[in-house]
Amino acid sequence: MLPYFPRAVATTRGDRAALIQAATGAGITYSGLDEFASRLAKGFRSLGLRPGDHLSMCLENRPDYPALWWGAYYAGLYYTPISTRLTPREVGHILKDSGSTVLIASPSQADRLLPELHTLVPNVRAFVAGGRHEHGEPLERLISGRGIELPTDGVEGAPMLYSSGTTGQPKGIKSRGCSAWARTPFTSPRRRFTTPPVWASSTRRRPLVRPR
Repeated sequence: MLPYFPRAVATTRGDRAALIQAATGAGITYSGLDEFASRLAKGFRSLGLRPGDHLSMCLENRPDYPALWWGAYYAGLYYTPISTRLTPREVGHILKDSGSTVLIASPSQADRLLPELHTLVPNVRAFVAGGRHEHGEPLERLISGRGIELPTDGVEGAPMLYSSGTTGQPKGIKSRGCSAWARTPFTSPRRRFTTPPVWASSTRRRPLVRPR
């Protein structure tokens, strides 16, 4: 279980900043994080994704990136963040190897990747966060009109990270994740949560800090 479950914080201190981007000052509160993730989780389920299924994301550092992770987590999915420095063919390999059926990309990454991925992985459904593309649907369509109720099965998602591939193709590292946690719903009172920090994110490779 991740320690700073947004729903647990949002119910008591929802206006507290969950993340602040150091370079721009843009951020998101715990209430905003929880609501976005909850609606996105319902959107993922509307696509037919079920606990244990897989999706991937390729975006630059931005305040809504963690909300995308939490949306997958709430829906009980495995999620893979993909480096924006990889080529379309390298991204295509990760999508195939992980079994991802959905890719979320930023507008710039969509322009760079989707024309080729459309041919390499035709069965992967692409969504663009904050933009449009010929080969991708607006992510906002998954969120619009959705409620914020959490999925009733309560299965936690989990990240599946990939190695850099310096000795060959990138290799996935699959945690116990989704199925292993199914016995204890993440809304269970048995879950314990600690006081959350506020993390600052930067595209300039500054260290992450906890503000006082």
